[in-house]
Amino acid sequence: MIPRLFVAVQLEQQARQSLSALRNRLLMSDHSGLRLANVERVHLTLRFIGSIKDDQVESVTSAVSHAAQSTTAFSLRLDGVDAFPNRRFPRVLWVGMEGDVDKLKKLKSCIDFYLTEVDFPPDHSVF
Repeated sequence: MIPRLFVAVQLEQQARQSLSALRNRLLMSDHSGLRLANVERVHLTLRFIGSIKDDQVESVTSAVSHAAQSTTAFSLRLDGVDAFPNRRFPRVLWVGMEGDVDKLKKLKSCIDFYLTEVDFPPDHSVF
């Protein structure tokens, strides 16, 4: 059994450096209760799959590979930062993206399509 499987896009080095600078500023701020992730582990999750059985690995790998081959290369840039529930008492930080967002959405749709073709339930979450 493979636990907590997900499909994600790795951020480029420049984006990770920008996030690292933001992280350092936040560590020096008065938001002491804020837990910050290691920037090297930050990614853009496209689809959370969850646990799968060993005999499903090949079909998931094939589905994601087909989705990737169905999409052309794209470029994204970080675009703004905000917090939930608000900036004064942040619990969750989010970073916006700009650039080839439509291509990113197409990749997400392709991943969802090919995974449903190999009997994984559709993902109805808003992206």
